[in-house]
Amino acid sequence: MAFISHLKTMLTNPGTVPKGTLDEHVKMLEYDKGEVFLKCTKCSCVRPERAHHCRICDSCIKRMDHHCPWMYISLVSFHSLYWTVWQFVLCVNDNWRGCSMFSPPATTIVIVFLLFEAILFAIFTCVMFGTQISSICSDQTGIESLKNEKGKSTDSWKNLQVVFGGPFSIKWFNPLVAPFISERAFEFSMLRRLALRGSQPPKVVIKIVNKAVLLSLLCYIGAFGYIFYATQPDVIENTRVSENAFLPGVVRPRFDKISSLSIFAKGLRNSFKNKMEKKYVVESLKDLGLEVYNQSYKFSSPYNLKGIKEGENIYGILRTTKNPSVESMLIVVPLDESRLEGASLILTMADYFKDQVYWARDIIFLFTDPSPISVEAWLSAFHGYSIDNLFADPLPRRSGTITGVYIFDFAGTNFDYLDIKFFGVNGRQPNLDLVNVANTIASNYRIPTKVNNIPQKEAEHNTLIESFVKSIYKQTFSEVEGLHSVFGSYGISAVSIVGVPSKTSNAKIDLKTLAIFVELCFRSLNNILEKLHQSYFLYYLLSPNKFMSVAFYMPISGLTKVITFVFHPLCFLYLGQFALAYLKFEGYGRLLNSPTPFALAGRWSMEALIQSVHKHLVHSSIIFPLYSIFLIPLFGHLMSLARFKQELLPEPVFVTEEEEKEKTE
Repeated sequence: MAFISHLKTMLTNPGTVPKGTLDEHVKMLEYDKGEVFLKCTKCSCVRPERAHHCRICDSCIKRMDHHCPWMYISLVSFHSLYWTVWQFVLCVNDNWRGCSMFSPPATTIVIVFLLFEAILFAIFTCVMFGTQISSICSDQTGIESLKNEKGKSTDSWKNLQVVFGGPFSIKWFNPLVAPFISERAFEFSMLRRLALRGSQPPKVVIKIVNKAVLLSLLCYIGAFGYIFYATQPDVIENTRVSENAFLPGVVRPRFDKISSLSIFAKGLRNSFKNKMEKKYVVESLKDLGLEVYNQSYKFSSPYNLKGIKEGENIYGILRTTKNPSVESMLIVVPLDESRLEGASLILTMADYFKDQVYWARDIIFLFTDPSPISVEAWLSAFHGYSIDNLFADPLPRRSGTITGVYIFDFAGTNFDYLDIKFFGVNGRQPNLDLVNVANTIASNYRIPTKVNNIPQKEAEHNTLIESFVKSIYKQTFSEVEGLHSVFGSYGISAVSIVGVPSKTSNAKIDLKTLAIFVELCFRSLNNILEKLHQSYFLYYLLSPNKFMSVAFYMPISGLTKVITFVFHPLCFLYLGQFALAYLKFEGYGRLLNSPTPFALAGRWSMEALIQSVHKHLVHSSIIFPLYSIFLIPLFGHLMSLARFKQELLPEPVFVTEEEEKEKTE
């Protein structure tokens, strides 16, 4: 350790100030009226505070203590680490030698002499060690001690941490650890001073920040004006099927299993009375020739807030005979007593589908509890995922990749209209084509449909604005809208078709019409040649035949989020460091003077996020990541600034003429 410390002391750069390389900075500093700067006339450099010119080294040395002839180098503040460790090791070594020099009586005289010499060297090294510790604690170099000048810092323990590289640990005794004081500290300090005192922000920046509130208000007014314009019936886009392969409603329906509807409905009604409904569904699917399997699951909510929920899923697979089982279509139906008509309809469709030869994909019939947890359990097992607090049995058999999903929720035999639901978790939405196919087929067969309680007929302007607000609210705050909501997490497009029961005798939709509707939906889904991608995933569907695409609503987000965020003064506090001095932000000064700059930088970033969200309305959970896009580089910029602690870096001091005269006198 003594050898390594000695080498580090000799070979470490003492912090030589570059000669004649700061002329441009000197010229810039001359513009500060009423102030002068110190310049070394011997080496033509701007001399930092506590720097002295060494005649032997022929250069200015920052925080110079003295020139050591034994080391042939100027010792400075960050040499104290290596020098102190070396003295400490020598002190311990000499004391150890002094205590271990005893030998047989024949060498008593030699022992006494060596012991006396060891004690003298121990005292000498202890004094040198103590002198170094005292110099570090008082933050005072040898030259400053001779001039009777006091150090800048009075915190002895903090000075020790600065020199030895951080809080007390075994690293203090490691000569390979670098101290906090960097040999480029003066250059960084000069750049900071020039940035804070010698630069001026652009006038445009000053005007923008001074008018930030007004400009933000204008942006909001412009955003609401754009909403009013973009939701007009003549301006907003009409829905369309982008994937031509769907061919919705082109084929002729062939459904001919009307008698099966009453048979399955009667069987389910009796099985529900005997609480054997799941057994009945399994036996019915097996009788139809499908592969039928059961899956049990158990959900334990965190902290036992709602106890433990158990259930069982039943699914049957109708294998295609034309292609291998690499893709599939999924029909989901909730199985409970209030929805037995819907379950009987799907059993009837299974009876009808098994006789058709045109299926290019497998069809999966999933009978599940009317809870998203049951669907999540089946999906997680289908894809081989595990979910905390949800324990699901593995699936005995699977099919191929799921291309699309329709969930049919029918409670009753007669309905006024079909309510189409599609909002998923965290604002995810299915491919718009899957929704448009259902609407197109329903329109061809005069089946009324609604979206956000808006009918398919030509909507008025105020109705579209109301639907736009409802869509924003549902996409942002509705976590689970139905069984379809959980499919988005697996990249699967799913749409729920909910039948609204009729309260009068003149119902517009019966089970036979719904059977034709289900057949045509899956025949269209059977036609596609590739994964759904042609249509939109980011949109607001305001009515069954009117929608606002991402290209239309992004200007609203830009006006209310991006521009107002840029106009916010906090943004200039982070990104516009060049304007901080003039605009009276604390900026560098507070950050670099803070004892915990990393914590302060993190707190500033969180304050920016909280204040921005508080001031500016969040229109959609999809838009929320825009804040993180800004905050990640901002936080990184603050972290890079926080590396250079101002109290650990020597700041260049520019004294006035009066102070210079007082020093010379």
